[in-house]
Parts: sequence; C-alpha cells; structure tokens
Amino acid sequence: MNLMNKIKLILLFAFIFFLAKLNAQDFSVRFQSGYGFYNMKSMEGLQNGLLNSIFRVQLKTVQSFPPFVNFEFQFAKSFSSNINGGLFFQFLSTGGRDAVSDYSGEINIDQIINGYNGGLLFEAYILKKEIKHLLFTFQLSYMYSTLQLKQSIKIYDQSNSQSTKFSSIGFGVEPGFAYEIPIKPIIIRANLSFNAGLFEDFHLTNNSDLTMNNKPDWTGLRLGLTVGYEF
Repeated sequence: MNLMNKIKLILLFAFIFFLAKLNAQDFSVRFQSGYGFYNMKSMEGLQNGLLNSIFRVQLKTVQSFPPFVNFEFQFAKSFSSNINGGLFFQFLSTGGRDAVSDYSGEINIDQIINGYNGGLLFEAYILKKEIKHLLFTFQLSYMYSTLQLKQSIKIYDQSNSQSTKFSSIGFGVEPGFAYEIPIKPIIIRANLSFNAGLFEDFHLTNNSDLTMNNKPDWTGLRLGLTVGYEF
C-alpha cells in the first residue's frame, strides 16, 4: 500500500471516530477567512517555459501565482476542557497570466489553480486566562487541486478561446497557533499556521494517463481570522 492510500485510510478512520463521538453538546461551527502564501515554483516553470513558446510572439508575465484569500468551514467538538477535534473544509485559489497586446489585438493565457481541501483538525489549549486563550492547532488534509489553462486570442474583430482542465491530488499537514478571545458562546480567533504537503503532477481531468511534469504546491504561511458559535 503506497503512502497516499495509507493517509486516505487514516483520514477515513478518524472521520468515522469523530462521527461516533458527535453530539449536540460542546460542539462548535466556525468560519475562517484568511490569506495564504504558496510555493508554486513548478507552475512558474510551466508559465515561463512552455507557455511562452506556444506563439511566435513573446508573451509577458502579468501575474505569477500570488498570495490570495482563502475560506474555511470548521466543525469541532470538545473532547475535554483542553482538547478539541473535528473536521474542516477549505477553498484556496491563485493563478498566473501571460499576455501580449498591440494595435492588432491581444493574446491572454491564464493558469487558474483552485484547491479544495478537507480533513481533520486538532486543537490543544496551552494557555487559558479570563481574557485570552492560546491554542496549538494541527490539520491533516486531503487536497484536490484543479488547473484551468485558458487561452484567448483576439485579432481585429476575430476572437477565439479554448480551455483545458487538469486535476491533482495531495495531502497536507498544517501546524499553527491561534489566539482566542473568549466571549462564549461566540468564538473569535486570530490564526497563524504553516502548510506543507505532498502533491501529484497535474493530469487531464478526463484522462488520468495524460500528465504534465508540473504540480501544485500549496506549501506556505497562512494568516486567518475565525468567527464561530459554540453550542
């Protein structure tokens, strides 16, 4: 059994355990909005190499996979006064663009990468005071990424566009810290964490045998603000 399948089994068993322990008491629902930094070196290589050789004209890089906002939903249960566990679902996005334009028209090539992540979360209080709490946080995630290569050409009054979709899977771990202001039943937190993962090369979404030598890499720093309600 390879590493990817082992991690899938770990996530599955942990998910079943969480559902078995779930009840209406000490349960919280949260929403987190954050800002993520990513390590898309492989995709930058694709952008700087292959895409610039498609046309005889030299394309200019307009955007190259910058940091961007992300969103996350969390469902957590308190297993003790200092330990929480639960599930989370997250959406990430970034992208690149190569372009050129002159009096006759323009060419745009977009590389849009989205990440759809889900997995387990663990939290441990390391400091509890009346007006502030400090937590250690940890997430283990299954990461599904999509890449849309979109090409559009406009020359005078003629235009053409086409799009190709790729996908990739991976797994990530994300340790971090959270500063919590206790205003029960409201949860307010500031989050700081770092994500590191293993990712497969992109392949055509409708044909996994056709792969490219480029992969997503969501590794990087995460900043976030969490708001939730505890039942």
